Amino acid sequence: MAAKGFSLLAKVMSVGSCLPLLSLILSTLNLVQVSGLLCYSCSHVAHQRDCTRIVQCGSHEKCFGRRFLTPDGLTYFSSGCESVAGCSARRSFNIPHDSQHKMTRLGSGDIQACDQCCDDKDYCNVQLCDIPIQIKERCLFCDDVINPEDCNLSLQCDEDQYCYTEHIYVNREKRFRMGCAHRTGCKVGITSTPSPGQVAPVVGRRETGVSYLNRYKEALPVGDYCAKCCTGTNCNRDLCTSRQVVNQYELTAPPSLVLCQDYETSSCRDSLTKDPTFCDDPANKRLFCPRTCNTCSGGGLPLPVVTTTQQSVTNPVTSMTTTPLANCTDGMNCAQYADFFCSPSNPSGIDVCPITCKNPRCVASASTTTAAPLDCSDPIPRCQCEYLEKNLQICQDGDPELQKFCCFYCREVNNPGWSCNDTDKLFCDSKENDFSNQIQGLNITCHAN
Repeated sequence: MAAKGFSLLAKVMSVGSCLPLLSLILSTLNLVQVSGLLCYSCSHVAHQRDCTRIVQCGSHEKCFGRRFLTPDGLTYFSSGCESVAGCSARRSFNIPHDSQHKMTRLGSGDIQACDQCCDDKDYCNVQLCDIPIQIKERCLFCDDVINPEDCNLSLQCDEDQYCYTEHIYVNREKRFRMGCAHRTGCKVGITSTPSPGQVAPVVGRRETGVSYLNRYKEALPVGDYCAKCCTGTNCNRDLCTSRQVVNQYELTAPPSLVLCQDYETSSCRDSLTKDPTFCDDPANKRLFCPRTCNTCSGGGLPLPVVTTTQQSVTNPVTSMTTTPLANCTDGMNCAQYADFFCSPSNPSGIDVCPITCKNPRCVASASTTTAAPLDCSDPIPRCQCEYLEKNLQICQDGDPELQKFCCFYCREVNNPGWSCNDTDKLFCDSKENDFSNQIQGLNITCHAN
């Protein structure tokens, strides 16, 4: 048969017209690489289940697991890939602990008590040569990788979590974030039908007919946003790829971002200024503009939306009442980005945030007495804010979390000519309300120095 095959090949090669085709076939065969098993690979771990590193073995390899005993009686394990020939040549054995006289002693003095191979499924050596126990579901964990198969860290999740994979942008490059997500953030009731090349539908690109559309399309990338959950050992390795995953669902509430970057902050803010519903799209909210859309540390919780159609502020000393007219509502993040929206250099911001920016067409004032000064006081004494600024420079840091105790004080420190106004009061009150409620009734005294 071999001689006939060689003769046939020689005949084909003798035909000049077939050489290009033969060359193409041979080059294609050389490029084909058959992937092997996925196995856990570690050395000197207390239990096989403690191994967190996975490797892709060759097509000629199996997973192995081994158990060793040190001269002082300690047990440790190793795992990885072994050639099929090596597994066949090495006699598989697993000697009980009470039969140490039958074990193989190594040159180091350690005793090899178990040596086994497996190839029945991926990750089959997770408890090979060890005492099997019930273990939790494992998922691949990586903050950002170019491809899901580049992630080789496998960790156990809690019982109320599923594996997930999500698109993110890092340094303007689309990457993948992987890990465990709470099952309530997955639409378990709606199963995504697996199909080759399946990704989430295109979002963030609605033809609204507004003038900013082409500008932000040029600044922000065009692409799909994929965020999915699945059940099964390290199943998120195949999510958001062309590979099939049987039990996959839509991820609606991803965990908090570790690397939180806008693709282009100026374009994100300009888009939000022109379209208050910009952050309603998951792609804009979580992929292109997570920082602008305020989803960096919210754990995937919905954004707060300001939909006030009537606002009444009555000072106890006066009877001054301000009532916005109909059809005057603030868009998203107006209080957070009041400086940006209400800036004279951003004339369109007053239409996006008419309440926060005091748009004259929306505010009708009726006053029966002279209004008293606004109460722009922080929840802790001023002397305490002075102490924090002196020792921690909280006003210079720029982190809103550090200023939630002394927002008004920091406004004055950073701008000596500052005077309290409605916009700043609305902004600082939104930052300090939660903390004020927490310390209500406490007697806070100043530091001595």
